[in-house]
Amino acid sequence: MEKHHSCINTRAIIEYFQERMPEVVPKLIEGLDPELEKLPDPQEFLMETNNWVSSTVVIRMFENAREITKDEEIAFKIGFDSATRKKLGYIQRIILLAYKNPRRSLKRVQKINDKFNRNKRIEIVETTRDSAVIRLHWFRNIPGVKDFCLFNKGIYTGIPTIWNLPPAILDEPKCFFEGDDYCEYHIKWIRRFSLKDSLLNFLVPWRALRYTIEELEKDKELLKRKFEEVHQLNIQLKEKLDELLILQEALEKSEAKFRNLLEHLPGVAVQGYGSDGRVRYWNKASEKIYGYTAREAVGRNLADLIIPPEFKPAFAKGLAIGAQAKKSGEFMPSGERILLTKDGSRVPVYSIHTVVCLEGSEPLMFCIDVDLSERKRVEEELRRYRDHLEKLVEERTAELTRVNRQLQAEILERRRTEEALRESEVRFRTIFEGAPIGIGLWDLEGKFLEGNPALTEMLGYSLEELRELDPEQLSPPEELPARQVLFEEILSGRREFFEREGRCRRKDGSLLWVWVHVSPIKGPTGEILFALVMFKDITREKQVQAEISEYQERLRSLASELSLTEERERRRLAADLHDHIGQILAMAQIKLGELSQEAASPGLRTTVGEIREFIGQAIRYTRSLTFELGLPVLYDLGLEAAVEWLAEQFQEQYGLEIRVHRDGLPKPLGEAANLLIFRLLRELLTNVVKHAQATAVEITVSRDGDFLSIGVADNGLGFNPAEIGIRAGRTGGYGLFSIRERLNHLGGYLEISSAPGRGTVATIVVPLDKKEILLSN
Repeated sequence: MEKHHSCINTRAIIEYFQERMPEVVPKLIEGLDPELEKLPDPQEFLMETNNWVSSTVVIRMFENAREITKDEEIAFKIGFDSATRKKLGYIQRIILLAYKNPRRSLKRVQKINDKFNRNKRIEIVETTRDSAVIRLHWFRNIPGVKDFCLFNKGIYTGIPTIWNLPPAILDEPKCFFEGDDYCEYHIKWIRRFSLKDSLLNFLVPWRALRYTIEELEKDKELLKRKFEEVHQLNIQLKEKLDELLILQEALEKSEAKFRNLLEHLPGVAVQGYGSDGRVRYWNKASEKIYGYTAREAVGRNLADLIIPPEFKPAFAKGLAIGAQAKKSGEFMPSGERILLTKDGSRVPVYSIHTVVCLEGSEPLMFCIDVDLSERKRVEEELRRYRDHLEKLVEERTAELTRVNRQLQAEILERRRTEEALRESEVRFRTIFEGAPIGIGLWDLEGKFLEGNPALTEMLGYSLEELRELDPEQLSPPEELPARQVLFEEILSGRREFFEREGRCRRKDGSLLWVWVHVSPIKGPTGEILFALVMFKDITREKQVQAEISEYQERLRSLASELSLTEERERRRLAADLHDHIGQILAMAQIKLGELSQEAASPGLRTTVGEIREFIGQAIRYTRSLTFELGLPVLYDLGLEAAVEWLAEQFQEQYGLEIRVHRDGLPKPLGEAANLLIFRLLRELLTNVVKHAQATAVEITVSRDGDFLSIGVADNGLGFNPAEIGIRAGRTGGYGLFSIRERLNHLGGYLEISSAPGRGTVATIVVPLDKKEILLSN
């Protein structure tokens, strides 16, 4: 939407109907512009004087007003009402009231209006004590209607009423909207002189001050709404974090399924223990084989439960080896063992000892035992039967006996081997088919040999299609070289496995993020037969991470923008207070001095003197408020001068001994960095006064290459920075937290070094403005 008119005009139209016909306001703003209709509150936008709209919007508002009132002169009445009720911008209002009459104020107001008029140029041809000639030159490339002329005629007619004069008499010999080159207004007003009018003109600025304060309160409400928008963004960030928690819960459920599988493995006892030998995990099969319940076993040393005395030295040695393990795998030789049960009996088992190494935690060791009692019993029965047969066939030749023994041994070994293979295949197939992540087998060229249902569902291919698929079709071209290099390193024996995150192309052409683990499967002689590959879909995790990063960056940018907007508004308010209200108060004090000298009675002089004293107090307070809002020392003299001024202020107010050290080098910084450093320095000095109980502070301002460094060191009590950080996180700590975030946004940082009894050193580091550095060089 183009910007031709300040919303001062739309606000005047809306307020006219709010005071007379509030029920028709929705109809007044109906159908103005598609962009306005998309806003949450179009009326609020049109009432905000800092906003701008196109000429089309104002034309439609006047059309709606004329349709509602059936009055062809409604635009004139709205303009007249806005002037008589002083509904102008508060800067124009103060100037009009300050200069007391139309002749002196028209030219001053016009200089202000020229900055805001984008659809016309106003020319003041001449002015006298009771008349003026004004021409409005409308821009032909911007839409305009007769209502614009009527609205301005109403304003110029009503301006004399601001000084309690009758409305002006306005004649229009030329009109742009009737074919002339411009609109020309001949304005006359009546001048009156009386003591009452003089007093009214003198006291009117106080009403202007009240209206100005009301405008400032509305600006304050606008800032509150902006902070509410930031709060809504924080709520959206929390929703994204909740989604991450849901994903974490899904992972925990997957882990629970795996634990349930281990818990109920038939005939396979699994014990988990730490490097100190204490039991961490004890499954159902362990309870059945050894007689201890999980509650009895967990927390006790495994050596005290099932390890026989003769095997304890070897077990202790194995613990030491497992505690130093850097990668997962077997750390003790597997084989048959005779272990103890709760009742003191011994049970034969086949034991496998393996260690699991996870980054950031100590190694966790597992003992996996298969009960051999039944096999041993069968073997014992066979031995007894063989002895019996030998007694029966003693007459047979030694050759027959030897052959018979060999045959029995081969049969037994084959049965054992076949049974172990069947059990192993069943376990592997169960895990393979039921795993929640994609699992497959690659040949040595990287082509699929097998794949579980989770893999085919993830990639969108059937198992037959995967076997015929060219492996390069699954990866984007830019990721193929890295994957091929890693796979070749596995085939050459230089790498045991590799894990990586990357993108994978599905059958439908879409890309998903996956975590891939590839490890070799070797034969009895160590040759690589094929590769085991596992795929896990992490697309959602990547999306959530990206969204969180984007929201964090938006929050940092919005906070910085709000801070700069706030500071500029403070400077603008300070300038307004100094240039207008301060001048008006000073002029009022001078006039009261003149009135006091001319007063006839002592009582009147006393009253006037008291009023002058009140005005003097208002002037001093206005000057102090101007300095606090505008920080002129920072913007006029620079950061280093502002630092010295701030040190003097704290030294005078709190009795601190503060010394400032400067290196004399140029330190070009942008507006945002200057303001942020000054605010942070004041925050640090305030903390010294409140908490440090210090008597002296050293401030060092120096340049280190392309960076500015400011150090603040005190001789106070000191503190533990870690504890302060935790406390700030729990209770809010918004001041330093917000400044740290804005420093990070500018590429800087804040370091705090402290210890109890040793004082505190805070260092602010920000990059200098590169453009200014080049110019200075």
